[in-house]
Amino acid sequence: MTTQKKKYKDLLVLINMLNLNVTDGTTIADKKLQIFAKKIQIYLDQYNEKLEDIRLNNASVDKNENLVLNEDGSYKYSKESLKKMQQEIRELLEDEFDYSEIVSVSGKALEKFSFLNGWISGIEFEPIEEEENDEEL
Repeated sequence: MTTQKKKYKDLLVLINMLNLNVTDGTTIADKKLQIFAKKIQIYLDQYNEKLEDIRLNNASVDKNENLVLNEDGSYKYSKESLKKMQQEIRELLEDEFDYSEIVSVSGKALEKFSFLNGWISGIEFEPIEEEENDEEL
């Protein structure tokens, strides 16, 4: 199993692509994508924990260090802490984590999902066809 560096922003793009491509789970490809999604859940959990730490560390507190919450129960932020939190989230998206590439025993049914390239090994992905643009600019 090969370990490599990945960025959290790339992980979130991968998660989005998985969500867009998994349908009702009735095909082999859907089942394999669902299995893959379960295997990468650990990395998403790590990201979400770090994200929650950033939110909590920037949340407003009263003089007794109690959290100040909005009516819906979410954290309240000052204008300054909101800017700081947004910057920290942008930095988190650029942070790298150690990713252990998942080895596919059989890449059958996953060849067309080129967005998995670099995340799963053992699959010969179909080449991406570039659309020709005949219009003049």
